[in-house]
Amino acid sequence: MRFARSTRSKYGSSSRRWSRIPSLMLVCWLWSSGSVTAQTACPSPCTVDVGQAFTVTASHGGQNTTGYRIYVDGVKVGSDLPFSQLSSGTVTVAALVAPARGTHTIQLAAFNADKETKSDPFTMISTLPAPPKPGPVQLLLAITVAENGDVTLKMLPAAK
Repeated sequence: MRFARSTRSKYGSSSRRWSRIPSLMLVCWLWSSGSVTAQTACPSPCTVDVGQAFTVTASHGGQNTTGYRIYVDGVKVGSDLPFSQLSSGTVTVAALVAPARGTHTIQLAAFNADKETKSDPFTMISTLPAPPKPGPVQLLLAITVAENGDVTLKMLPAAK
């Protein structure tokens, strides 16, 4: 897409052109106890835990567009999205869930009745979530009290 902007200077009118490349960003919502704790745009490749919810956003001008589609590894996911998903030049698709463990590509496609155009692939790496934190570390000691009242502390050998 190209956007043109005219400017006027003391030397007259001129026109500048900027090339705007559609980009796809993966916005990860990190949840803790039901509330949002952080939101960040991940660069490609982005690492996300399997099963974690995330949001996809992409810039788009909306010309000749009927709606949008999401593709994961080249396969369409879910239903077609209406043109109303476009707001202020950005398409937002929320509540996607990270697929099975491995490397995946995500693409957003704009379509009309005759054609479809896909974004450049965005690479996402799905990993297993971290295991839960182990409990507190403890040292096991044997306490021996002799008949004469002497106390002996001895570290127990490691379990085999």
